[in-house]
Amino acid sequence: MDFGLFYFANDNEDVSDRYRLLIEGAKFADTHDFAAVWTPERHFHAFGGLYPNPAVTGAAVAAVTERVAVRAGSVVAPLHHPVRVAEEWSV
Repeated sequence: MDFGLFYFANDNEDVSDRYRLLIEGAKFADTHDFAAVWTPERHFHAFGGLYPNPAVTGAAVAAVTERVAVRAGSVVAPLHHPVRVAEEWSV
Protein backbone atom coordinates (compact mmCIF):
# COMPACT_ATOMS: atom_id res chain seq x y z
CA MET A 1 0.00 0.00 0.00
CA ASP A 2 1.28 3.44 -0.93
CA PHE A 3 0.75 6.61 1.07
CA GLY A 4 0.88 10.17 -0.17
CA LEU A 5 0.25 13.71 0.99
CA PHE A 6 -2.54 15.67 -0.68
CA TYR A 7 -2.79 19.43 -0.25
CA PHE A 8 -6.45 20.04 -1.16
CA ALA A 9 -7.83 21.73 1.92
CA ASN A 10 -10.52 24.30 2.47
CA ASP A 11 -8.86 26.80 4.75
CA ASN A 12 -10.33 30.06 5.96
CA GLU A 13 -7.94 30.47 8.89
CA ASP A 14 -4.51 32.10 9.09
CA VAL A 15 -2.49 30.78 6.17
CA SER A 16 0.90 32.29 7.03
CA ASP A 17 2.54 28.92 7.77
CA ARG A 18 0.96 26.83 5.00
CA TYR A 19 3.95 26.82 2.66
CA ARG A 20 6.16 25.82 5.57
CA LEU A 21 3.70 23.00 6.23
CA LEU A 22 4.00 21.91 2.58
CA ILE A 23 7.81 21.85 2.71
CA GLU A 24 8.03 20.14 6.11
CA GLY A 25 5.36 17.64 5.07
CA ALA A 26 7.28 16.87 1.90
CA LYS A 27 10.47 16.27 3.87
CA PHE A 28 8.57 13.96 6.23
CA ALA A 29 7.04 12.09 3.29
CA ASP A 30 10.46 11.70 1.68
CA THR A 31 12.14 10.29 4.78
CA HIS A 32 9.22 7.98 5.60
CA ASP A 33 8.89 6.38 2.16
CA PHE A 34 5.63 8.00 1.10
CA ALA A 35 4.86 7.54 -2.58
CA ALA A 36 4.04 11.13 -3.59
CA VAL A 37 3.21 14.70 -2.63
CA TRP A 38 0.27 16.17 -4.55
CA THR A 39 -0.67 19.84 -4.99
CA PRO A 40 -3.54 21.24 -7.04
CA GLU A 41 -4.06 24.25 -9.24
CA ARG A 42 -6.71 26.43 -7.61
CA HIS A 43 -7.34 30.14 -7.96
CA PHE A 44 -9.10 32.73 -5.77
CA HIS A 45 -10.97 30.29 -3.58
CA ALA A 46 -10.57 29.03 -0.02
CA PHE A 47 -10.55 25.43 -1.32
CA GLY A 48 -6.93 25.00 -2.35
CA GLY A 49 -6.43 28.66 -3.26
CA LEU A 50 -2.97 28.69 -1.72
CA TYR A 51 -1.75 26.56 -4.60
CA PRO A 52 -2.19 28.51 -7.86
CA ASN A 53 0.61 26.75 -9.74
CA PRO A 54 1.46 23.10 -9.06
CA ALA A 55 4.64 23.35 -11.16
CA VAL A 56 6.01 25.98 -8.77
CA THR A 57 4.98 24.17 -5.59
CA GLY A 58 6.24 20.94 -7.14
CA ALA A 59 9.61 22.56 -7.79
CA ALA A 60 9.77 23.65 -4.16
CA VAL A 61 9.00 20.09 -3.05
CA ALA A 62 11.58 18.65 -5.46
CA ALA A 63 14.24 21.00 -4.10
CA VAL A 64 13.98 19.58 -0.57
CA THR A 65 13.33 15.89 -1.31
CA GLU A 66 15.21 13.01 -2.90
CA ARG A 67 12.81 10.09 -3.41
CA VAL A 68 9.18 11.11 -3.10
CA ALA A 69 7.29 11.65 -6.37
CA VAL A 70 5.98 15.13 -7.14
CA ARG A 71 2.45 15.14 -8.56
CA ALA A 72 -0.14 17.67 -9.70
CA GLY A 73 -3.64 16.89 -8.56
CA SER A 74 -4.90 19.20 -11.26
CA VAL A 75 -3.67 21.56 -13.94
CA VAL A 76 -6.37 23.77 -15.43
CA ALA A 77 -5.18 23.46 -19.02
CA PRO A 78 -7.62 25.95 -20.60
CA LEU A 79 -6.04 28.73 -18.52
CA HIS A 80 -2.57 28.12 -19.99
CA HIS A 81 -0.86 27.75 -23.32
CA PRO A 82 -0.11 24.03 -23.85
CA VAL A 83 3.56 24.70 -24.62
CA ARG A 84 3.88 26.58 -21.33
CA VAL A 85 2.43 23.64 -19.38
CA ALA A 86 4.81 21.23 -21.13
CA GLU A 87 7.75 23.55 -20.48
CA GLU A 88 6.99 24.01 -16.78
CA TRP A 89 6.67 20.28 -16.15
CA SER A 90 9.65 19.23 -18.26
CA VAL A 91 12.16 21.03 -16.08
